[in-house]
Amino acid sequence: MEDIKLVDVEAYTKQEAIEKAKEAGFDIPVKYNATIAYREATEQPAESFDPIAFAQDQIEKKARGAAGVGFMIVLEAGKPETKTRLYSVENVPTEGPRHYLLTYEVGVQDGDTFKVYSAHETKADALAEAKILVNKEKVSMIVRMVKYPETNGIAAKVNYSPSEDLKLGVYRFFGKA
Repeated sequence: MEDIKLVDVEAYTKQEAIEKAKEAGFDIPVKYNATIAYREATEQPAESFDPIAFAQDQIEKKARGAAGVGFMIVLEAGKPETKTRLYSVENVPTEGPRHYLLTYEVGVQDGDTFKVYSAHETKADALAEAKILVNKEKVSMIVRMVKYPETNGIAAKVNYSPSEDLKLGVYRFFGKA
């Protein structure tokens, strides 16, 4: 039997399917689309449809049995994303007065960045930790005050919302290696 490669991939577009087939190891350049011949072959009543026999038949008919010619069948057409804005924003309002939690962060200032080693609720705890870290790390430490709102911390939710007609298609590739 001849060396027939047969690969099925799922993709949204034909071009994406061709790229996924290459990633799956189908390195034969696609030259023919055998979708119509496939539909005609599967519409006729037959005991069993053999995809390898169909592939061999198409290679003989279209490519005259030559190796290195790829075929593609669209088993189920995909529908790509058409929306340009793939999200919806839901604002979460805060209720009542805003309360803040004061924390103390122990860290090192390096240019514009501040590397935080630990955070504490009291200044005394932060100073004790800073003294231990100075002895351990051998660098100067900074204790800074930071205010955090005492809420659930969610100001807004950005939800992914794809197109309603987005559909993943199934594509079959075959050829003689």
